[in-house]
Amino acid sequence: MKCYVKFCQHRQHIETSSELDLTDEIFIYPSTFTPLLAYLLALDSDEIPIKWPKDESVKNYMLTILRSAKTGKKGATYIPFIPLPKEKTQADKILTEFWRLVGEDEFIKNNYSSLNYVLGEFVSNIYEHSEFTNAYIMAQKYSSKGFVELCVVDDGITIPGSFNKHGYNYNDNEHAQAIRDAINGKSTKGPDRGFGLGTSANIIYKGFKGEILVVSCLGAVGISQKGMQPYILRESMRYNGTLIAVRVPLITEKVDLYAYIEQ
Repeated sequence: MKCYVKFCQHRQHIETSSELDLTDEIFIYPSTFTPLLAYLLALDSDEIPIKWPKDESVKNYMLTILRSAKTGKKGATYIPFIPLPKEKTQADKILTEFWRLVGEDEFIKNNYSSLNYVLGEFVSNIYEHSEFTNAYIMAQKYSSKGFVELCVVDDGITIPGSFNKHGYNYNDNEHAQAIRDAINGKSTKGPDRGFGLGTSANIIYKGFKGEILVVSCLGAVGISQKGMQPYILRESMRYNGTLIAVRVPLITEKVDLYAYIEQ
C-alpha cells in the first residue's frame, strides 16, 4: 500500500506542477512504477519534464524500463513493462514471453504452475470484466531482498463499475466492499463464476505467505498474514481502472496449487 501511495503522490505532483520529480527515489518497485508508467504513457511522457533520481543506478534502471515501455524492446537483465494485446487469444504468447524473461531459477521451476495460474487469472479478469483500452504487466525479482513483486494494471471500468453495470449498486464509499465481494466469489456471471481473485489470494498469502493489494476506483483491499485490510480512498488516491500488486518471498519449497483452489 505504501508503494501505491507513492504513485499517487507522484501523480498529484504531475497534476499540480506539470513535472515528475523522482530526485529522492532510492528504489522503486513495480507497484509504484507500473501505474506511473501507464499514467505517463497516457499523458505522453515526452511532454512531461522528468527530474531523475540522484542515484545513477536507479536513474538508469528507470530510463531503461521507460524506453522499453515506449519501444517494446526487451532486455535480458530485467522484466520489462509489457502491454497486453487487445485480443485475448494473443495473451498466452505474452505470458509465455513474460515467464521466459523472469528466468528459470529454482523458485520459478518449483512454483511455475501456481505463479502462472495467479497471473493467468489476473489477465483473464482484465479481458472478461474490465473493458480496458490499455493494460500492462510488470515484475521484478529481487534476489538480494528475497522476493518477487508483480503488478498488473488496466484502465477499464473498475471492479465496482463492472458490478454496477450488471445491476448492483455500490456507492463511492462501498468500492472496497465491492473488491472484497469479488475476492469472496461474487460475480456478474452467476453462482461460482467469480473473478478468481479469491483463489489467487489464497495461493499468494496462504501458499507463498506473501501479500496482495487490489485497488479499483475509490477502494482498495490488502491481504497478508495479518489478514484482510480494506481501504476507503480519498479522491486523490482514486485509480481509474484496476491495479493488482503481488509480493511473494523467494521460497525454495513448492506451493501446491490444488491445495488452495477450493479454499
